[in-house]
Amino acid sequence: MDLSLHIYISRILIRW
Repeated sequence: MDLSLHIYISRILIRW
């Protein structure tokens, strides 16, 4: 599992 990817997406979602 790519945790980095999940964190990256989460960051974008939170940014919105």
